Amino acid sequence: MYPEVIPAQYRRLASVRLALSGPAPRAEWIRAMVTLIGWQCRESGVFRWHDSGDLQSLEHLALIVDVADALPWVRFWMPSREAGVLASWIRANGPLPANLNVRQSAALVDHYPNPDRAGNGRTFSAVSTGGELPAGAWQCPAYTQDGECGDCRACWSPDVPLVVYPLH
Repeated sequence: MYPEVIPAQYRRLASVRLALSGPAPRAEWIRAMVTLIGWQCRESGVFRWHDSGDLQSLEHLALIVDVADALPWVRFWMPSREAGVLASWIRANGPLPANLNVRQSAALVDHYPNPDRAGNGRTFSAVSTGGELPAGAWQCPAYTQDGECGDCRACWSPDVPLVVYPLH
């Protein structure tokens, strides 16, 4: 839909692949991301990973964790369908950093994950065609706010186990 976005996505993917190629590129990528995100988020204090795309590997998640650890005053949100990568991380390393909230995306529309499975830095999101939502679910207000989050920070909050986005 937006052809100019595709090259930018490939550049970002290439930078992650380079960061994963060795210790020096890894350290440089982390340092650059900490500088850029720290500056960009100096007022809002929030950052969303991946407006398109997803985790590439356990090592990619490790890069993101290192950035989150280096910026404890920034709250990070990352949607992901990579349940296996998340589960592997938690098994091997314990909980994700408190300031990194990974929302595991439901696989199907109108399928609501059990929010009792949230924890260890992991929460859930789903897409709805309307109708009754499960108890404790938060309905995303962006569609009523010109597609903007506004003051809402539910996606970044580990205290909100399930955020539901209207199908659009």
